[in-house]
Amino acid sequence: MIVPYHLNSKSINYLSLALMGSTVERASKRRGIQMNHENKRILLVDDEEVVLFGYSMVLSEPWLSVDTAESVIEAKTLLSNHAYNAAILDLRLSNSTALEGMDLIVEVKNSQAKCKIFVLTAYGDDETRLRAKTLGADYFLEKPVDPEGLKKMLFEVGL
Repeated sequence: MIVPYHLNSKSINYLSLALMGSTVERASKRRGIQMNHENKRILLVDDEEVVLFGYSMVLSEPWLSVDTAESVIEAKTLLSNHAYNAAILDLRLSNSTALEGMDLIVEVKNSQAKCKIFVLTAYGDDETRLRAKTLGADYFLEKPVDPEGLKKMLFEVGL
């Protein structure tokens, strides 16, 4: 780990994120979870920029790329250009009642069958959960989701 010479707010944030990552790695080793440090890639889709920024900061590792998209169109473009190990999808992307994320579940499963799909939503009724699972979602999580808990889940499934 690189420790900055001068500690300012930016370097303290960097140090905090580095320590959070090493905490997950140490916890994983204690539980017997094998860390796989091949280059991996995650697609993160949410219409809230602050959510994308926060999760991408926590999830990023030197061996793990995190691509972000705020819309279905952006997500489909990224899916056509990259192979992903995991996709983290919000279901409502346009502040409407439509569940655009359901279309993305199908798109990911059709184009990248081995990609693990994590659905994050604030609208987690039983019908929505069942529909997402039926379409191919591997995990269904209700917001708010702890970023460190999500990172731990990703490591447990081999990322």
